[in-house]
Amino acid sequence: MVVGSSRGGAVALAISTGVVPVVLIAPAWKRWGNAEVVATQNTVILHSEADEVIPTDDSRELIARSGLPPKALWVVGIDHKMTDPEATAALRLALDQAATAG
Repeated sequence: MVVGSSRGGAVALAISTGVVPVVLIAPAWKRWGNAEVVATQNTVILHSEADEVIPTDDSRELIARSGLPPKALWVVGIDHKMTDPEATAALRLALDQAATAG
């Protein structure tokens, strides 16, 4: 699987992953990347509604551009760092699901 957070999320979007699962955490694709869609439909994005660095609407737009279902966006966490218990539990679940899918 490929995992990227913030600027790393923008880098992850630039990788041709084929069917490899992708987990993005508050991807900064508008700020740092040049890819405007995800490379695989096997993608989950975690993003906090209270993110003070990257607007959650950026992830909503990325999902829409990529043709992903709305459920591909998991709105969790208390800020951009995504280190609170809710966010880390969601990340753990996303990684487990990606591991079994890939």
